[in-house]
Order: sequence, then C-alpha cells, then structure tokens
Amino acid sequence: MTVFLWLLVISLGVVFFGVVLIGPPFVPALRRDTEALFEALNLGDRDLLVDLGAGDGRVLQLAAERGAKVSGVEINPFLVFAAWVRLRRFKGSVVLGDMWKYRLPEGTTHVFAFSAEVFMNKLERYLTTQRSHTGELTVLCYGFRFRGREPEKVIGAFNCYRF
Repeated sequence: MTVFLWLLVISLGVVFFGVVLIGPPFVPALRRDTEALFEALNLGDRDLLVDLGAGDGRVLQLAAERGAKVSGVEINPFLVFAAWVRLRRFKGSVVLGDMWKYRLPEGTTHVFAFSAEVFMNKLERYLTTQRSHTGELTVLCYGFRFRGREPEKVIGAFNCYRF
C-alpha cells in the first residue's frame, strides 16, 4: 500500500508540477478580474474565446455564461476532466494537449493566456503564426506583457493586445 501511495504522489507531482518544463503551471485567474474583463470587452455570442492552458475551465465557463463560444487546450488530464465537468452544460470543449502544438479554431476572436514571463516571447511567436488562419485576434494576457509591444488596453490585471 505504501508503494502505491508513493507512486500516486509522484505521478500527481509530475502531472501538476512537471508541466513547467513545457509551459506555464496551473494558477487560476481570479473570478472578479475575469468577470470585469469580459464585461469591459462586452464578450458575447459573436465571440469565440480560446483558453491556452485552460486549467479547470473556469475562464471558459465565465465566457460561455455570457454566450460566447469557447474552446481550450490543457496538458494536465485531471484538469481536462475538471474542465469537462464545468463545461458539460455548454457547447464548449477542452482538449488534452500541448498548447504550443494546438491549432486555434477558425473564427477565434479572443485568446486568453495566463502565462509566465519566461514564456511570453514563445507565446508571441505562437500567436503570430496562428493568426494566418484565424484573422485578427484579441489576446488577453493576465498579469504579463509582451516585450516591445504596448497593450491596446489595460483592464485591471489584463493586458489586451491586437494581433
């Protein structure tokens, strides 16, 4: 039994903390910040919001409650399941995968990213390449900025960029 518990603890540690080798770790965005952002942007049924590193799906749920179409990608299978539970009454989805290999769906209007400073250059390159098949994007960065690029708007803790 002790060996099983150690294997479980190690497995969970790798899934939750090992992800920092690939991308940003899971840290939930504050609900009040996200609600204020969506209110200021007038997010609604004409929008498709994609969450890169969707975590437990909280951001997608808030967007879906406003009528937006939602989609996301998450590398942690436990969080994908949590997001599925959260989004089951909406027409949204979160797929298990690496955000750097995820292709934004056609029609994406907004991309939500709660990243980390060390990943911002990589995120900017990723978004620039994705824009070729999505059209113009509004990128919502929680707490972090792209170097050398001024945000179009700052709404609370969010830096909003146009790509």
